[in-house]
Amino acid sequence: MLYRCHPYGNSGSQRVNFVIIHHRSNRKRRIINAVVTVDSIVCVEVLMEYCQWETFNATCSRGSVIVMQSARYGRMKHGRCADTDVYIGCSADVLSQMDERCSGRQSCVLAIPDSALHQQQPCPNDMMAYLEASFVCVRGC
Repeated sequence: MLYRCHPYGNSGSQRVNFVIIHHRSNRKRRIINAVVTVDSIVCVEVLMEYCQWETFNATCSRGSVIVMQSARYGRMKHGRCADTDVYIGCSADVLSQMDERCSGRQSCVLAIPDSALHQQQPCPNDMMAYLEASFVCVRGC
């Protein structure tokens, strides 16, 4: 999914509010306050799976910060991380927890399984859960 970042304010380097908007639907996602050079800012979101014993590693270039876009923890679908059809479709939205841990930082590392996220998901505790997450890097302070 491609995201466009629309600045609010005059051009030049300054503290402004801007909103990340979904390219296809033009739905408002999140308003961010940051120091930016108002020009064209393009954000790319890629939804990735992080299986048990893997590491979520979000890293942005210098001068950019992470903005979490989505995060689910559980057993969303049959695939690389859940190779059996047992208890597929049980998951929890953990975007607020991932926002607290990662958004606004230059980098964020999280080992899976994560006990705090695991407590949120409704699957049986003995089932292997995984993280499905996406983020964008936004130029900030």
